[in-house]
Amino acid sequence: MIAKAANREMYYDRAMSPELVERVTKGFLWLIDAVIQNPELDFQTGSNATDSWFSVYRGTGRLLTIKENGRLYADPKYINLLPSFYEKPNKAGLNALIEKIRECKELGRYYIDADGKKKEGYYQNLVSRRYSLLCEPDDDFIIIDKEFVLGYNNERIKAKITQPVIEKYDRIMQSLSVRYDCFKHIRQSGSECDLVGLTCQGDILLLELKRHEDTTKIFLSPLQAGKYDDLTKEYVNRYYDDLNTNVVEMVKQKVDMGILKPQWEIPPKITGNIIPAVVVGGQPSRTAKERFEIVRKAVGKEIPLYLCDEKGQIIKIL
Repeated sequence: MIAKAANREMYYDRAMSPELVERVTKGFLWLIDAVIQNPELDFQTGSNATDSWFSVYRGTGRLLTIKENGRLYADPKYINLLPSFYEKPNKAGLNALIEKIRECKELGRYYIDADGKKKEGYYQNLVSRRYSLLCEPDDDFIIIDKEFVLGYNNERIKAKITQPVIEKYDRIMQSLSVRYDCFKHIRQSGSECDLVGLTCQGDILLLELKRHEDTTKIFLSPLQAGKYDDLTKEYVNRYYDDLNTNVVEMVKQKVDMGILKPQWEIPPKITGNIIPAVVVGGQPSRTAKERFEIVRKAVGKEIPLYLCDEKGQIIKIL
């Protein structure tokens, strides 16, 4: 593994340790198969200076994580549904757990709520699986990660690097609020991106997911996508070799484990190009599209807007 947070002002590492890869491939192949077979589930992997993990998600809810020492861990709201599964995990227990999750109204906000409304996690899962487990030969990209966020060595360094970007978007928001009533009360977005893609050329895609019902979130999303783009480019400019090594290693691990199934040869290195985009689950309203264009112009980046259909296929609309 390459040097981690202790030696870098910024870092991003989602490649697992060899020990964890071996543990998962030897002891949890049944889990990999179960997730692939269940359209409600998806994978995420990760690593930091002291640990490594392999996680299973339902939408934006993380229902289990396997740590390097082999321990299964999850938020108590999941464990309390079926403690026996986390003590002795198996496929039957996983199926029983998922049934209980479906019946739990509180957990519906991560996937589909009690009224049947599809949440952002539903669409995140749909697109992620379509471009990781169900890849097609003519796809331009694959999804390699979810819930992408950059790490910083400490809060002082984080403030030093991020403050100029925050101030830039404060100025853009101020300009919009002066010119348009509909932008009067907008606020800074966070810095966690929903999905990361890799094109067949080696470019990095940063995809922000929205529901078609959330008109305001859709038209403000160029601010989010632009911010992710600026922060990630800052990382690339400082530590291209780190990002390249981590991405290539992570993708190779996932392909070898069978949790990423590209239908073309993976680029041997990334280009360093970052492409931000927004994906909407379903058809966005006319208002959402018109105001999206206003915000995109204010941000000054050609951020494309896509919709995803019921199969997770994305289609460019702006």
